[in-house]
Amino acid sequence: MLATAIALTIRRGLGPVLHHNAPYLMLWPAIAFSAWYCGPGPGLVSMVMGAAGVWLWIVPTVPLFIDGSAVTNTGVGLAAFLVMSSIIIAMGALARTRELNERALAAEKSEATSKFKAVFNQSTVFAGILALDGTVQEVNRLNLELCGYKTEDVAGKLFWQTPLWGIADDTRKAIRDACDRASSGRSFRRITPYWWADGSEHIADLSVHPILDDHGSVFLIHATGSDVTELKRIEDSYRRLAEALELQVRERTQELEVRNSEVIEQAAMLRSLSQRLLMAQDEERRRVARELHDSAGQIVTALTLSLQTMRQHDGLPPKVSSGVEACDTLLQQLSRDIRTMSYLLHPPMLDEIGLSAALQWYVSGLNERGGLTVSLAMPDNLGRFARGLDLVLFRLIQECLTNVYRHSSSRTATIRIDVRDGRIHLDVADDGRGIAPQKLREIQREGSGVGMQGMRERIRPFNGEMNVLSTAEGTTVKFTFPVPEGEPEADALASGVL
Repeated sequence: MLATAIALTIRRGLGPVLHHNAPYLMLWPAIAFSAWYCGPGPGLVSMVMGAAGVWLWIVPTVPLFIDGSAVTNTGVGLAAFLVMSSIIIAMGALARTRELNERALAAEKSEATSKFKAVFNQSTVFAGILALDGTVQEVNRLNLELCGYKTEDVAGKLFWQTPLWGIADDTRKAIRDACDRASSGRSFRRITPYWWADGSEHIADLSVHPILDDHGSVFLIHATGSDVTELKRIEDSYRRLAEALELQVRERTQELEVRNSEVIEQAAMLRSLSQRLLMAQDEERRRVARELHDSAGQIVTALTLSLQTMRQHDGLPPKVSSGVEACDTLLQQLSRDIRTMSYLLHPPMLDEIGLSAALQWYVSGLNERGGLTVSLAMPDNLGRFARGLDLVLFRLIQECLTNVYRHSSSRTATIRIDVRDGRIHLDVADDGRGIAPQKLREIQREGSGVGMQGMRERIRPFNGEMNVLSTAEGTTVKFTFPVPEGEPEADALASGVL
């Protein structure tokens, strides 16, 4: 408004010179000023105020419809003034908007530059901006101060000629090659030594990257580096510790291997001793059975003959005669017990006839004595097995039936023997209360009592396998053996199948 008033005042002062010509001449600069520096709104106000001022103050008042030419001329001038003023206002608004945008961009650029410089200079990680020839243009101040350098020690110098790299020619050459790679658009990274101002050597993780413009061309080089001296120290300590531990583990492993071999050897010796003990036990049973049969049996027979001789004498007192009868009865019982004990220790049928007859006699005796009813299922003509396997199978059945009688509370048991697929199968089952889960797990881990261990030792020389299955409905012990080498299945099983 002030500019418009000044413009009107100046135009009125020029009235004696210009008269009624160009009445709007001085208003256009005022409108341009208002629109440029104040905005479109003040520019429009200035235009309206200027038009009103010219009509009321500069151009004399003329009746609108008296002189048509005067009205026309006045209307054309006003229209031209309004059009030109609108153009000036529009141009001023555009110029003002452009200036405001440029100021905002400049402010944002300045703020971003300030933030970048603050972060750049206060970072403890080395950061540098290099020209394409490798000259250091910018470098963060705080990192240099930590290393003991000043900005002038590095800025303005070729990056590989700065004191950061000491006097190591190979390191300087590597840094120069890195700058050459970055200037051609390729990045570089390397773990390299560098030196502080006090002469101490450190380790840096150095990266050199190209900086591209909007067209993809390299115009600057960015170098960064972080101190990894402590990390490398820890890695070296860890590596030395790992090597020492590896050496100790290797030595310990060798010791364990030696001890393991000793344990294996001792286990083998123990198994051999166990086998010998079992063989000695079986041999002692055979010897005791023979002694009972040959020695005690003969004595009992002699006593029986002597009693029969005494009974042949006439005139024996009744008491003596009854005593002789009682003694004869006891001798017969003793003879049966000796024969049973002898057969249990080592049935002679096993050596003379084979496993089939020995088992039938054994099962028959158990069924006669009562307490346990045993059923036997096997081929009609089960062949004889070589190398003492007959005795092993007999002892396994004895041990299993003993366990059934002692522990299962079952009064029935089933024995099944079969030869098929090149293997001998022996199953002993009962319908008792089963084995407790914890005990069964211990047995399946090859633990438990002497009886189970004894059965495992008996089957080991024949490459046998033992598996114990147990539920609340009963227990089954399964044994399998390969048919002994040189003894085909047809010989082991002469005829018949289950």
